[in-house]
Amino acid sequence: MGASAVPIESEHRAIRALAVETRGLRKTYGSTLAVDSLDLQVEAGTVLGFLGPNGAGKTSVIRMLSTVVPSDGGTFSVAGVPHTSPVEIRRRIGVLPESAGYPQGETCGEWLTYHARLFGASRRAARATAHRLLADVGLADRTRSRIGNLSRGMRQRLGIARALVNEPDVLFLDEPTLGLDP
Repeated sequence: MGASAVPIESEHRAIRALAVETRGLRKTYGSTLAVDSLDLQVEAGTVLGFLGPNGAGKTSVIRMLSTVVPSDGGTFSVAGVPHTSPVEIRRRIGVLPESAGYPQGETCGEWLTYHARLFGASRRAARATAHRLLADVGLADRTRSRIGNLSRGMRQRLGIARALVNEPDVLFLDEPTLGLDP
């Protein structure tokens, strides 16, 4: 994968903080090279989309940057946190994986409240966060709906809400429009 985004430098303009920075990031699966020496700088506030064919390494990059899988080489930082501090990176990011698993028997409100509690919110604050996020993604009327009864598009919107539950500094969305209506 050969992508790069470099902030514009000028003596008249201060460089903004970097949301993501990689140097020589590399990932292999057996003998298959998925990501080859990725150098990337993404300023805070930037929306960056990776485009490419299946197998180009897009998901592998997200998995490495979100510390789900280790890289085979190189370094990276996310939200100013070096890759050597994966727990701190996970506190500062939100992730919508390509294939998110959902508990079929829980309600939307229960599931989001649970995740907000994982990030340290009180019960009251977690419930408020769940209600706010469900409204934000157009699922306010589904707070008590079982996740197993949602359409694929509704589950995708629920996953987006989940990715936002901790008010992340950096948000990784892998195939975020799968199943969504225009």
